[in-house]
Amino acid sequence: MYTLDYANLLRDCLHNLHPDEVSNDMYCRGLIVGIVSALSAAGVEYKTAIKIVAFNLPPSYKVESLPSAFEEDIVRLQPPK
Repeated sequence: MYTLDYANLLRDCLHNLHPDEVSNDMYCRGLIVGIVSALSAAGVEYKTAIKIVAFNLPPSYKVESLPSAFEEDIVRLQPPK
């Protein structure tokens, strides 16, 4: 697994998916696409990038805020609760 120097920034960003946040679903989808794209551009494999997102989501999040292209992979790769 890759270490992230900016893990807190990533978690803060993904906190927008928490049900108590008022962030627009389209905005949240864009955040995830941007994070996965940035990690991919840095040489991180797709599965690992999705796993990084899945592991850093808030404990409770709005599933409808996940991009449909990534939703199944993110849900499947989440750590057990």
